Parts: sequence; C-alpha cells; structure tokens
Amino acid sequence: MGATVFRKTIENDDPLILSDALAAISGLSKVRVKRAMVMGAVWLQRSGSPARRVRRASTSLKTGDVVALYYDDEILNRRPPAAECMRDLGS
Repeated sequence: MGATVFRKTIENDDPLILSDALAAISGLSKVRVKRAMVMGAVWLQRSGSPARRVRRASTSLKTGDVVALYYDDEILNRRPPAAECMRDLGS
C-alpha cells in the first residue's frame, strides 16, 4: 500500500469515536486502525492546542477536531531484531 496520510476535520455527521472515524475516513478495518494507533500513527489536534499523539481507540471527538493517520503497512509490519546482551555489568 505504501505510505499514506489520511487527514480530516471532524464535522457534525462524522463518527465521534476516533477509531470509528478513522476507519470511515481511511477505508481500513478497525483492527488495522487500532493497531496503527497503538504504534503511534494517529495524531489529534483540538482547536487552540498543538497536535498530540493518540493511542486510545475510544477517544471522543468534537466537531472541528483534526485527525491524522500516518499509515504505512510496510513500517507497521516490521519486527525489531532480537535483543542481544552486549555487556553484563552485573556481579
């Protein structure tokens, strides 16, 4: 799918739960949206406030809020390499 940004200003007829709104805006399943949220791909900006990262799917939205989903399937599917002890500083 590649890197895609979904951004929308919430209006009166939009869903007022963040995961529902993002699923409707992006066309992605709720499972994918929630997974992206947990990984930090969702930002919310309320009027008069700076944008902040949101990880909770149940966040309530207000008319005028701006939501953004930075979705890249390749990045979200990456697995970090296994941790390796470089030096044991214990006894």
